[in-house]
Amino acid sequence: MKFSIVYHTRWGENLVLRVGAKAYPMYYVADGLWEVKLSARSLKEGDEYYYEVVEDGLHTRHEWHPHILSRKPSASLVIRDEWSDRPGWRAAGTAIPVFSLRTRKDFGVGEFEDLYALVDWASATGQAFIQLLPINDTTMSHTWQDSYPYNANSSFALHPMYLHLPSVGVSEDEEYCRLRDELNASPSVDYERVNAVKWDYIRRAYAKTFKAVSAREDYRVFLAENEGWLIPYAAFCVLRDENGTADFSRWKTLSRYRKGAVAAYVADHQDEVQLHCFVQYHLHRQLKAVRDYARGKGVYLKGDLPIGVSRTSADAWVAPRLFNMDSQAGAPPDYFSRDGQNWSFPTYNWDEMARDGYAWWKRRLGKMSEYFDAFRIDHILGFFRIWEIPVPVKSGLEGHFNPALP
Repeated sequence: MKFSIVYHTRWGENLVLRVGAKAYPMYYVADGLWEVKLSARSLKEGDEYYYEVVEDGLHTRHEWHPHILSRKPSASLVIRDEWSDRPGWRAAGTAIPVFSLRTRKDFGVGEFEDLYALVDWASATGQAFIQLLPINDTTMSHTWQDSYPYNANSSFALHPMYLHLPSVGVSEDEEYCRLRDELNASPSVDYERVNAVKWDYIRRAYAKTFKAVSAREDYRVFLAENEGWLIPYAAFCVLRDENGTADFSRWKTLSRYRKGAVAAYVADHQDEVQLHCFVQYHLHRQLKAVRDYARGKGVYLKGDLPIGVSRTSADAWVAPRLFNMDSQAGAPPDYFSRDGQNWSFPTYNWDEMARDGYAWWKRRLGKMSEYFDAFRIDHILGFFRIWEIPVPVKSGLEGHFNPALP
């Protein structure tokens, strides 16, 4: 028997027919028509089936409602279907910070691998999106003050605390299980202790497995594709810990980023720099695996793009010209805040960004697109005009609107 449907795919997309757990590849005929022949013996009247879009081996879209085989299967039967879409394609979802996903398997804080269970729940309840709060690395001082997710030290790096330790080679021995249960029993996330203990285990895993990991082809590919931000970020982290502060203006050396000098520093501190590359590689693998799993379930991950970039971040250290470092972003006075708001982030130097065609933004959005199918843009008005306050001033009252003319 033959199934056929008209669906106009984009370049690289293909259709499959899914019956239960089995997916049957369809063949393109012409003018958007796709067909597949199945044995009549493999189906029975009343079976449910639906069509899915596949791209690069991943299921990226499926029908809203399944079809029901209303006739007895036979070799001569031809089924002509129409795609069952969501009316206007409106989607429901859940917004949540990763750190609040607590399971018995994690280590006192939600981790990327906890998202598998959330995806299953979202799929079972008919939700299409899971929106996450920002997941970038926010480590500045190794204290609880680093816990604010909108003050990242990198717009590209993921937060090491979301790493699932056993998946990077940490043995679940008696000591590990005792610490895991102790941290999981805490009614709230003990941010400082969780990160300190995790880093201790990460260093052990690095010492034990890095030689083998660094020989992997996918590790070399990861380094090559991310070198532009990864090496400066790793050097920034090492210098931050060496100087006891993320405020690079107070560093004894390399307070101003110079590519040649940083390359020499990296060569002299290879082990420490490689540790941070090792961590980012594993975070990348774990989050990307979740994304693939979610897509296969018809659930999509939505990221959160903060309007601000920290003035003590690797981004500001490497390219201060892209930011107005003598200004601060915020909000004007209103009924909720009579004094206005001062977020302390430098504002964007849009004129300078325009000179290279907004390359930094393209790299940033490109990196986020590796994990997310959609974004929430934080304070989107800030991309048109921002409330700008001079650096020495604390109050938002002394700000002014600065339009983003480029």
